[in-house]
Amino acid sequence: MPTTPRTTHGHATAGSVTFCRRASARPVTFRHRASTRSAALTVFLFILAVSIFAPGALAQTPRHPDDLTLKPLTPKPLGAEQATLPCGIPVVLYPSRDLPILDLTIQFKMGTRYLPAEKHTACGLLGSLWRDGGTTTIPPDSLDAVLTALDASVKANIWARTGGVSVSLSREDMEKALPLWRDVVIHPGFDAGRLARAKATRLQELQAINNEPRTIAEKRLGWLVYGEGFPTSRLETRPDIEGVTVEDLLILHRRFVRPENALIGVSGDFDREQMLALLDKLFRDWKVPGPYEPPVMEPWIARPEPGVYLLRGDYEQSQIRAARIVDLTDESPDLAPANLLSSVLGYQRVFYRTREEGLSYGTFMSLNVGPERTLIRGAGSGRGDATLPLLRAILEETKRMEKDPATATELQSAKVSVIGSEIQTGETPAALVQRTVGDILQGRPADFRPRYVERVQAASSGDLARLTKQYLTGNDWVILVLGNPDQFGGSLESLGLGPLHELAPVKFGE
Repeated sequence: MPTTPRTTHGHATAGSVTFCRRASARPVTFRHRASTRSAALTVFLFILAVSIFAPGALAQTPRHPDDLTLKPLTPKPLGAEQATLPCGIPVVLYPSRDLPILDLTIQFKMGTRYLPAEKHTACGLLGSLWRDGGTTTIPPDSLDAVLTALDASVKANIWARTGGVSVSLSREDMEKALPLWRDVVIHPGFDAGRLARAKATRLQELQAINNEPRTIAEKRLGWLVYGEGFPTSRLETRPDIEGVTVEDLLILHRRFVRPENALIGVSGDFDREQMLALLDKLFRDWKVPGPYEPPVMEPWIARPEPGVYLLRGDYEQSQIRAARIVDLTDESPDLAPANLLSSVLGYQRVFYRTREEGLSYGTFMSLNVGPERTLIRGAGSGRGDATLPLLRAILEETKRMEKDPATATELQSAKVSVIGSEIQTGETPAALVQRTVGDILQGRPADFRPRYVERVQAASSGDLARLTKQYLTGNDWVILVLGNPDQFGGSLESLGLGPLHELAPVKFGE
């Protein structure tokens, strides 16, 4: 299926998600979210059917999508209120009375971006055990049972620059469920048995990479683009995983999980004053010994190795990757037109051409945006005998962007796609609050997203042509092909991209 451009801020490390299902015998009420949404969907489809098949409706319906008249897509900012608890923790609040449901999250500036490479494995396991390991007073199985009885979902995640614990619950249960959430946040148990299970799972996941060509290609691409010594490129080993202890997790938890480093987000059906009073009661006595040292991002120096690389493998399909580091950050004015460029080139041109020619059904282009730099990344897969034609098509479409800039139709379609993706990241109150909390912790200004949308709307075809010359030309690309060269029907050198370097295979999980 088509893959729309994706913009990510940082790289995910690890996390644990636990979904608790209702198991009590209480009477059925409006709180059954799945049933409610199903009923609402049924009503919506009924109304839609009536409107479509009503007399005269068919005559008014355009016969082709190109005949549709669309209104300009302009997101309306949904401002979330900010407050500060008497205990000093800031709070983002967004009330919504649609359903009697509450979503709360407490997030911290934490993650792999603030840690040396040798601590990344422990950081990932911290994300897995933070919720799953119980608390110091409630064993994991008991915690699971209590949350299930309350129909509450608690989950923990740690990304590159933020991490924390979220809870989703019915409004009527907040007095019972929120203290449990607080206990998970402040007093995680990191149960030794659950840690052993998490390490075994992590090791199995790592070893499974050996049978996943797509993941192998992604891992090897990262080493070539950033260098094998780069923190996120470091090869995780069995000793790394097996060597993590409960004490390692406690040390990381004490370092980052502090009231001075916390930010709470609340959305759903709540009374503002009642919620602020309850949160202050929950966290007013939270003290962590020792002075607070704000997390600092040390510079990560990338050492790319441009060139054309072959990684042999007996695979039915070839995996093709291309990447290049460019000087774009969250605040760069060119980030918006760069996303549009990736949409036009990666989706409207390369994707459609390679699909129509039967070369691939999975090409895409994306920007991976970090705090210091951005990775332009293209990917595709195809039959072994389609490897060279697929690469030629990608190269030809890239060069064509210089002499044949984006048309008005292509540009408008890209704008709808990019703005739609931005809207989607905050389409629910919970998602909006989570995004707002993340923006604040990562130091983005309050007008970061409205300004980004304005830049998308203002971008021109000339901007994309300028960025094509700036970011897509030159010889500093890393191009990786994973596959069986006996099936290529030719040599990769015939593409004129430079000398070919063959990579030695690597075994993951040893």
